[in-house]
Amino acid sequence: MSWILTLILLTSTFLSEAKHHPHPLSAATVVGAVYCDDACIHQDPPKPDPFIAGATVAVECKGTSTRPPFRQEVKTGGRGEFRVDLPFSVANRAKTIRGCTAALVRSNDLACAAAGAATLAPLRLKSRNGKEQIFSAGVFSFKPQNCNRKQTGGSPEKFFLPPNPLNPGLLPPNPLLPPPSLIPPLLPTPPPSIIPPVFPTPPPSVIPPLLPTPPSSPSFPLPLPLPPFIPGLVPSPSPPPPVLPVPLPPLPVPLPPLPVPLPPLPVPPVPFLPPGIPGGPPAEVSSKP
Repeated sequence: MSWILTLILLTSTFLSEAKHHPHPLSAATVVGAVYCDDACIHQDPPKPDPFIAGATVAVECKGTSTRPPFRQEVKTGGRGEFRVDLPFSVANRAKTIRGCTAALVRSNDLACAAAGAATLAPLRLKSRNGKEQIFSAGVFSFKPQNCNRKQTGGSPEKFFLPPNPLNPGLLPPNPLLPPPSLIPPLLPTPPPSIIPPVFPTPPPSVIPPLLPTPPSSPSFPLPLPLPPFIPGLVPSPSPPPPVLPVPLPPLPVPLPPLPVPLPPLPVPPVPFLPPGIPGGPPAEVSSKP
């Protein structure tokens, strides 16, 4: 992020210098900067000065029916900055200035010569001082060639092993065939047999069979084998189920005892009845003959 801050300071410094330039400036001035974007290489420590000095930048403006098109190429300074003074005033060519662009042409650094993502940019008004206006083309970037190789997969030769000198080929390579694999196999492959088989394999029959194939019988699980019979060994009978007691009906409530009958009252004898009459006293029996 330090180089981004440096670019911002550089642009602001250059704008202030353009305002206080001792020589009279044109009505429109284009400024910008060029640097090397080597972040894809992951240098440690990073490059202290990423700006490219001596890079070529072109500023172009479209022509009109009365004026020819304008194009001027300039080289960047020691801090990667460039400046182009347009030869016409802003008041007369305002539409033309809006159509002007700045483009990268070439880099002076061979280690960082691949064009970046943005190679063409329109002009934007940065400052205005009376009749003088300063337009900015932005910041352009170049990148190393290694960045393009990493993004496209690199050279394919780096991903193959060198040939094995202990196992050279028996025949020279055929230029019409693709090159063989440079990684030797673990076990040598035996050469294919050139003798045809004695009994050729008959081709498969395409005529369906006359009789349909009977369906396969369903498989049932085999019963478990019975235990062997041992004489004299009588299996013990299973115990009888437990006998539950039959519930008895409840006893009746005892009745109260009957009252004891009273003895019969003796009948008193009737007085003045002769003996031998029922109800009278018994007759006296004499003991004399």
